[in-house]
Amino acid sequence: MFAFIAEQCEKYLSLYKAILEGSLETVQQICHDNKEALKARITVNWDTALHVAVGIGTCKANDIVKYLLDQMPIDDDLLVKKNKEGNTILSVAAIVGNVRAAFMILMKNKHKTLIQDSNNSKRIPLIEAARHGQKKMIEFLLPFSNSYFDYADLTGFSDDSGVSFLNSLIIAGFYEKRETESTHHQALELVKHLRMEIAKSSDHSSILKGPFLLAAELGVCEVVEKIMETYPDAIWFTNENNHNILHLAVMNRQKKVLRLICGRSGYKHMLLRSQDIDKNNILHLAGKPKSQSNQLPSAALDMQHELQWFKVRLLM
Repeated sequence: MFAFIAEQCEKYLSLYKAILEGSLETVQQICHDNKEALKARITVNWDTALHVAVGIGTCKANDIVKYLLDQMPIDDDLLVKKNKEGNTILSVAAIVGNVRAAFMILMKNKHKTLIQDSNNSKRIPLIEAARHGQKKMIEFLLPFSNSYFDYADLTGFSDDSGVSFLNSLIIAGFYEKRETESTHHQALELVKHLRMEIAKSSDHSSILKGPFLLAAELGVCEVVEKIMETYPDAIWFTNENNHNILHLAVMNRQKKVLRLICGRSGYKHMLLRSQDIDKNNILHLAGKPKSQSNQLPSAALDMQHELQWFKVRLLM
């Protein structure tokens, strides 16, 4: 197999270079002269010409994508052809955030089967888009979220995959987007489904702790609140440094999370007394600079004002 791939790479090197250079005319000429070029593996990663063009993502590369797709019959087997990592061309588009290519691919894939086609890591395109922080791609694929639910049902929806997906969405900052009501509704429906699946597990703590604390650290109030609705005891989760949700909100200046917790008087006073592994209480942590490598010394006065605000809020 490896010898065959090496032979293919050598044979189609000119095609590979033409795609990298964005030369549509050269690609057209090569594919016209050799009908097998479209299906050939042209990289050591077993990529086809479409994999390469989709992965580049430039306007010129997407013109090549359009040409290559136009050469194929509808729902051709080439659409579902995978590279060495098990990625289809839609998965590659999801990873690099190439929405234009994803649209063209799905228009060609009449039955939309690629939405549920997972790679070697058992991740479908929607999950890959979330893992790589591709917000626009997540929004594009969300209208097909029912297909994700179907995939989840068929595979048994492992807790690890659900939590990993939720973590990825949080890191991508997806829940901060409010551009359209439909997008927001789709996001909430997706989180609702994930919560329902996670809630079926008997070990809520190990499953929910990561997403909960991460959401608090990054200020994603929706996730914090929804996890607490599912599992109220999540309020007592702590990380390896014994930082609870209130500690993380203060350390990272997440005012919305702080207000959310302070609004729940039953939790606030008990959490205020807690200390981390270095015996720092909440006011000690409020006095520390925000964990941010690019913070400038000139922000000292603003920080002083922030700290005063935190102290007032915490002592109320």
